[in-house]
Amino acid sequence: MNAQVNLTKHLPGTFKEFISVTAPIILSALSVMMLGFCDSVFLAKYSTNAWETVTTSQSVFYFFQLPIGLIILMSHPFISGFLGANQQKKIGPLVWQMIYFSFFSTLIVWLFFPLVKQYLWHTEIQEGALEYLGFMTSLFFLFPLGTALASFHLGCYNQKIILRTTIITQLLNIVLDYILIFGMGKIPSYGIKGAAAATLISQAIFCAILFTSFLSKQSREKYHTGYHPIKFSLIWPVLKKGILRSSFSLLSLGGWLMGSRFLITAGGDYLLVLAFSTTVINIIYCFLDGLSSATVTIASNIIGSNRLYLHKNLLKNALIFGTAFVVFFSSIMVLFQDAVISLYIEQNLITSSVEALKATIFPLILVCAASTFAKLVDGILLALKRLWVFAISCSVYSVLIYAIPLTAFQFFSPPPSLIVFTVAFVKAFAALITFLMIRKDIFVSNTAQQPVLS
Repeated sequence: MNAQVNLTKHLPGTFKEFISVTAPIILSALSVMMLGFCDSVFLAKYSTNAWETVTTSQSVFYFFQLPIGLIILMSHPFISGFLGANQQKKIGPLVWQMIYFSFFSTLIVWLFFPLVKQYLWHTEIQEGALEYLGFMTSLFFLFPLGTALASFHLGCYNQKIILRTTIITQLLNIVLDYILIFGMGKIPSYGIKGAAAATLISQAIFCAILFTSFLSKQSREKYHTGYHPIKFSLIWPVLKKGILRSSFSLLSLGGWLMGSRFLITAGGDYLLVLAFSTTVINIIYCFLDGLSSATVTIASNIIGSNRLYLHKNLLKNALIFGTAFVVFFSSIMVLFQDAVISLYIEQNLITSSVEALKATIFPLILVCAASTFAKLVDGILLALKRLWVFAISCSVYSVLIYAIPLTAFQFFSPPPSLIVFTVAFVKAFAALITFLMIRKDIFVSNTAQQPVLS
């Protein structure tokens, strides 16, 4: 019988353990949030059109990044499971397969990039968006590569290096953003292209530091990271789970892109609200992705060490932590809404546009609450590998997130805030369905003997 390996010095299932695992990941996620926050602020001060263009383009970029990233993230529960089962030597060879897949993914993106031109055709942001996306996809492999290396360190409970690396690369990104967007001395202003260049350079540094740590002597000895042949038998279990999960995630994001295109085509305040809401939601997701990653790490260790009775404790701790975040976010958005809005808009913006942005504050709070619940459930679902449940949830989300805006624009001109409210409603509904379908696996009894792996 394999020895059980605890993630921290604290007792498994306690809130102290949850905080000990979550805090470094959350700090790293908050660091990433600040990177995106600074990008948005710089571009908003450069021009409202540039901010709207890049923010909206990022959703299109995520359409490619998300499914590939999710495939690679499926290695995370395998890594934590190996660690929990005291089979560390299997970790390095698996991560190498994810690294190879990262480079291959760039070819996939280039193949489907012409579809982006069709999506942006005859919109206000067409020219700038294609310019930005062209730069970002040229070195696309950097993003899944960063995910693969981060999954290795997170799965092996080595979050501190991710935190330090993220802080370093963020500071670099802030400096590069300011110089390349606005120009300095003999360096001209590059605007949107400057923002893309700053992001790519920073991501390259991020990958370089983590890759150096991955190949360190300690990692080679403990996790066998020096063993790097291409072995399809190693990557197939991850692909088998990841492709299905990413396909339905792609369906969800595709539904959102089709629904949001109504706002892009309408332009004006609709595009302004879309850019503002997307910026805020991205900030929310940076935090919640960290919370979800922590949940996956702990849940996978629970499964690998055959202590399924601890799932109930994990869910309770995660809900406490998630609730605190929702309360904090809501307080900021309500008490400082004028300050938040002023970060992204010009002072001479007409009153109706300002009111349209203020009307999105409450729906965004609902999005935060719904997304927190959805991410916590998704984290446990990922560890349990209940992909058929995830498929149903994504299908429901995809249909509703497209059908509701389509119906609304077909019969009347809905206020922009209605679309944001739709996101909150659909996320909560889909997450509730998911939770009800896996609740028995979460609240497993103390008499459970075998890990639940499908």
